[in-house]
Amino acid sequence: MKKENKTLLLFWSIETLLYLLSAPLLYFTDLAFGGQQVAMQQVPFIMMVTLLFFIIAILTYTLHSRLVKSGGKKIMMFYLASKVGKILLTLTILVIYAVAVKNNLLYFTASLGWLYLIGLIITTLYFSESEKQQKQSK
Repeated sequence: MKKENKTLLLFWSIETLLYLLSAPLLYFTDLAFGGQQVAMQQVPFIMMVTLLFFIIAILTYTLHSRLVKSGGKKIMMFYLASKVGKILLTLTILVIYAVAVKNNLLYFTASLGWLYLIGLIITTLYFSESEKQQKQSK
């Protein structure tokens, strides 16, 4: 297996594991601070956002690996576009939740921020490691 594929698989696995562990962690945090009603209300929204962020991560990793394999010069543009796109999506989700649901906005914002940070940190580390590998192979 190529080193790039091993790196991709490693970061993909780490992000998957963190998302899987975050769902119960966020539930129990909401339960501890907001009670059962708050925690149960947040479950479907957090699960949908987690799934959406996971799908975005898969698309990001796939598109990035294709760009690297094709020797594309637009990797930096892709990196910036993926970060801007994800923050805009996160803010859009927050606004939609605030307008449509209105209940327990603080709990949802904290959970959304946590999920966003997981994706941001892992994809940034992946892009950094991928860039190192590209420089070493040249």
